[in-house]
Amino acid sequence: LNIINDFNADGTLNITFEDSFIAAKNDRFYLFSFGDFNGAFSSISLPSLAGDLTWDLSLLTLSGEILVTGQSFGDTDGDGFVDEIDLENVMESFGSSNGLGDATGDGIVNLNDLFAVRNFFGDEVGNASTATIPEPASLTLIVLAAITLLKRKKYNH
Repeated sequence: LNIINDFNADGTLNITFEDSFIAAKNDRFYLFSFGDFNGAFSSISLPSLAGDLTWDLSLLTLSGEILVTGQSFGDTDGDGFVDEIDLENVMESFGSSNGLGDATGDGIVNLNDLFAVRNFFGDEVGNASTATIPEPASLTLIVLAAITLLKRKKYNH
């Protein structure tokens, strides 16, 4: 929406996604442009986001845009990459409900987290649409390492 003069906010701002769109980390939505922003919305309604992604509204009154921030699937440490450290985090907190290895954001560290790391291994966060799936040999090594770590963890407890 292009507003030539000042934007006078009032009432409810209600944002919805069309069809089955799923937002990802670093998605940016340009809602409107304006001269000056005046007033305030009485409430803002936004679509739910997957995992621990969150809405960043800090630019709404400055440039009319909102952003999706937070961790993405597979990136357990928030460094922007799905790598060996994320696999290690999943293995170290496997079976817990409060570990750093929650790669899916569901609050439980289980096989879904291992699969998330496997599926996005080597990917840069925010690039899930171009995720590279490891070659079978690399995938085998990842799974073997995971099984070894699980067995070692079992015997240590």
